Amino acid sequence: MRRRTSMPVLADPVWWSRPAGRPGSALRVLVDCVREHPIEEAVPALAGYVGRRGVAPLHDLAIRHGVIGCLWTALRAGGLDGRPDTGPTREAYTAALGRHLRTLSDLDLVLDVLAGFNVTPLVMKGPVLAELVYRRPDLRGYVDLDLLVPATEFPLALSGLERAGCTVYERNWPLVRDRRLGALRLTTPAGGVLDLHWHIFYEHAVRAAMPVDVAVLRERARTVLLGGRQVRTLDPLDTLAHVAVHAALDGGDRLVWLKDIEQALLYRAVPDWEALAERAGQWHAAPGIALMLHRARRVLGAPVPGAVLGQLVPDRAWRGLVRGSDAVPPLSAGRASLGRAVARAARSDGPASRRELARRATAFLHGRDRERFDPDDPESAAYPAGGAAERNAYLDDVRHGR
Repeated sequence: MRRRTSMPVLADPVWWSRPAGRPGSALRVLVDCVREHPIEEAVPALAGYVGRRGVAPLHDLAIRHGVIGCLWTALRAGGLDGRPDTGPTREAYTAALGRHLRTLSDLDLVLDVLAGFNVTPLVMKGPVLAELVYRRPDLRGYVDLDLLVPATEFPLALSGLERAGCTVYERNWPLVRDRRLGALRLTTPAGGVLDLHWHIFYEHAVRAAMPVDVAVLRERARTVLLGGRQVRTLDPLDTLAHVAVHAALDGGDRLVWLKDIEQALLYRAVPDWEALAERAGQWHAAPGIALMLHRARRVLGAPVPGAVLGQLVPDRAWRGLVRGSDAVPPLSAGRASLGRAVARAARSDGPASRRELARRATAFLHGRDRERFDPDDPESAAYPAGGAAERNAYLDDVRHGR
């Protein structure tokens, strides 16, 4: 039985008074499709919007926000799935289901390979959220499979996966070593994407700012059934903390991340709020966790006490920044916005978060705060540089905790 909190749980109507969230807009209708409701019932505003504007604006927004499953099930419940313009949404929904099945197949391969080296990974995010957190797996699309292995076993795990046919995306080994990346991205033989982590956080600067003890996370891990196999994953509170922190670090501006939190609270991890506050402190990430809980409450009406932001983050200046940045709806889905900047700056406490926000603002103005993906760009991780010597030096650093 889920524990109830004596604190009030309210959706905040102020958010909807802002222009981007006005009733009848594509964003407002999509939020209605995403917010928890009986899945077989029609979303009241959906038919009217589709009749006026068609499905395309909603489809484009759903792709950007990672909630194509929520849109498709709402179209189907409203009897709108037979319209000709729902074809792209149907195809995207079907493709997401196909990726999920392929990922479960990839997981079988990877677990078998790693078992041969006596390496037991933690499976995180993607399939865990779809199968174990969401009430229905088709509501949660994702792209990659995230595995966490001990740093001391990371080189062995990587070598074993490469021998099994996986290929590493990163080729700029001086950059990888200099930035001390906490994961490498691999492509599986079936074409899936596998992120092999030796740490929860990808960037060294984030690990330094939020020094969560990964060994403790592994000790608290649980065994679950996923795709017919027993796997290890984070415990429910660590899962909630993990999705909230990573959402904040990525900008906290996509509906899928708010839906993750809503589903975890409704179905899997309705917490003792004091226990959650303690866990947020252990992650050294209370500002980011509080910010994402705050947004999930305001946008989706997630069952979060209204005072949670103040409880987790006593710093009034930071709370003011959070509320000010959310005065305009924060759902920019990757586009530059104050809400995105504030979320990405969240660190171990309020003062540290404010300092990081100032640093990021300066870096942005000078063009130094942009991730680079072009393989022809020397600043990209995909740019070929360094060779075997630098790669081995990076792996040696990881293994020895340098």
